[in-house]
Amino acid sequence: MTKILVFLKIFLGNCLKIALTLLGIWLFLFGCYLLTMFVDWRIIAAALPFALVFLVLLIGWCMPAGKVQKRIFLTGGCLALAVTVGMCSMIGVNLYENAITIHDTVSGDIRYPAKYLPFDDDSDIARLPGAASEHFTLTDAPVLLTGSDIYPLTAAFVNAVYPETEHEYDYEFPYLGVNRAPSFLLEGKYDVCIDRAQSAGGWLDEEIDQTQTQSTVIGRDAVVLYTREDSGVTGLTSEEVTGILTGKIANWKDVGGNDTKIKLFTKHDLSSAADLLEDYIGAPLADGETRWQFVFPYFSFARYTMEYRDVRGALGFTFLSQIDGQYEDVRFLAVDGVTADEESVQDGSYPITEDIIALTRAERSAEETRLISWILSDEGQTLVRESGFVPVNPVK
Repeated sequence: MTKILVFLKIFLGNCLKIALTLLGIWLFLFGCYLLTMFVDWRIIAAALPFALVFLVLLIGWCMPAGKVQKRIFLTGGCLALAVTVGMCSMIGVNLYENAITIHDTVSGDIRYPAKYLPFDDDSDIARLPGAASEHFTLTDAPVLLTGSDIYPLTAAFVNAVYPETEHEYDYEFPYLGVNRAPSFLLEGKYDVCIDRAQSAGGWLDEEIDQTQTQSTVIGRDAVVLYTREDSGVTGLTSEEVTGILTGKIANWKDVGGNDTKIKLFTKHDLSSAADLLEDYIGAPLADGETRWQFVFPYFSFARYTMEYRDVRGALGFTFLSQIDGQYEDVRFLAVDGVTADEESVQDGSYPITEDIIALTRAERSAEETRLISWILSDEGQTLVRESGFVPVNPVK
């Protein structure tokens, strides 16, 4: 009887150990699964062998004390050390890659417009030094429509001349909608669409007759190409830009630079920056640098275009309006001998430019005319400049 009790005690104890260890492994794997939504999958992959470590320790835990158990524990400890080194190495690689990456805040941060909310003291929007000369009320304010990357500019206009109200879903206001088709203008849901000419024009070409609308250029923007400082290239001709972006030129030495393969980063391949470049070269962009990424919750890996990394041979592009402190260590390339700046974009000498427009129905109301006239005034054009865009005319 005593032997049976001892056996049951040992058996149940081992069963409890096994159950606890398996629970620990399950919680570990489930934690890794959840982390794949936020952490580089390579770090998770490096951490997964910890499950093997748990199993080895489980075997040692269930064995009687002795030399064999000590060897198993020693083996488990060595495995744990090796896995820890591997995981830390992957963390180091991830930190390094982030350090040399220019992150596209517009398309990569879904909360991008939140940084530019009007009527918010902590907002990053451009502001006038004093009160604006024009003001609207809730009853006469034209209802605006804008895109995410133009939101900072439109929000600056709203902050200056519109009545203060609480924002609604997705940073919208009763008189400001975001990311809807300009065709809504004809339906009377919006009065003025402030957007890139190409973005608005794409919808217009597909959905509505452009003779039913009227557009006014209120600002400009440009796409700039940039490389590493040590690329050996300071500028490109239009033909060279076309050759590189279509993949026909694959080495910097072919355009006067170092003997290095060109690595094109096209994170903007789904953005209007890429659309503008494709219009400029008259062809689709060549495939850019890609990386494997874990797709949640489909338990699969897919290739995604990469954000610019400051590595040898790198070439990236972005809008002039979206350049910030991340771009301090890159070299912006001249095109046909002209560098993108306010003067060259304003006078059209820099070739890869785009208009920012105010689009309305063909027959404008008095309030719509007032708003657009104010935007074209020194006050409105000052906000255009302070928001990162190029004014239509020199501001006094």
